[in-house]
Amino acid sequence: MSKTLYIFDFDDTLVRSDAQVEVLHKSGNTSSLNSAEFAKYTPQQGDEFNFSEFEISPIEGELILPVFKRLQSVLQNEGLTYVSILSARENPVPIRKFLTSHGIPKNIAIGTVGSADPEAKGQFIKKKLRSGIFEHVHVFEDNAKNLVSIKNACDDTGVGFSHTLVVSGR
Repeated sequence: MSKTLYIFDFDDTLVRSDAQVEVLHKSGNTSSLNSAEFAKYTPQQGDEFNFSEFEISPIEGELILPVFKRLQSVLQNEGLTYVSILSARENPVPIRKFLTSHGIPKNIAIGTVGSADPEAKGQFIKKKLRSGIFEHVHVFEDNAKNLVSIKNACDDTGVGFSHTLVVSGR
């Protein structure tokens, strides 16, 4: 029997929030982007990013119900060993707080890479796959760049890959 690792992204995959990334441009102007806009943003030379709104629990967070129900189903059918939450956020505490407030076990694995660089998620997956217990990875993710990075990590380690691209509706 194949052992599949299920990876669920947090922002705009499991939950929509009103958190914004503040971008300070080289010109001195600032702009704000929600996570879906930031995922498509091409950084310009001199940009500085402030992710502080993502370091708190999404107070106005709205579950993306079809994906959240899939998370619950996978947890029930496969167990905690085969499920991880993976986020570009730096701090796992707000994620855990939000998920436990919605009935997800407090000991679910949460990986935070602290970077918007898709390669950070790929490197996280490579480390996770070193355990040797997984033969396949299925990722729920809203960012196509992250999916490519994770697929490359799976290819590099000889592990099968499939995904569900989540369209958050923003």
